[in-house]
Amino acid sequence: MKVRRSLWRWYCFSSPAEEVFWRGFIQRWFTHRFGGKAGWLLAVCVYAGVHVFSGNLMLVMAALTAGLFWGWLYWKTDSLVPCILSHAFWTVAVFILWPLTPGV
Repeated sequence: MKVRRSLWRWYCFSSPAEEVFWRGFIQRWFTHRFGGKAGWLLAVCVYAGVHVFSGNLMLVMAALTAGLFWGWLYWKTDSLVPCILSHAFWTVAVFILWPLTPGV
């Protein structure tokens, strides 16, 4: 039970931190530099691209898909709140409630 509580705290911290960095900083910078759509897509490419180094194709594709959604959400709402909530739900769902285990 103590481990699960620690995981909840960690995921409740990591999702907001990732969104502040990826959408609030990276995507915002690209958007100011290249415009809305181009900024969104460039940020998604960088977000998915850093996951390539994991060597896990499933993770890269998940990052690409989720990055497209969260980036679009930020672009359209100009708010990190829906991105943070969605990311936190996704993280808890995938890592705690219904973990994805290869080969199962």
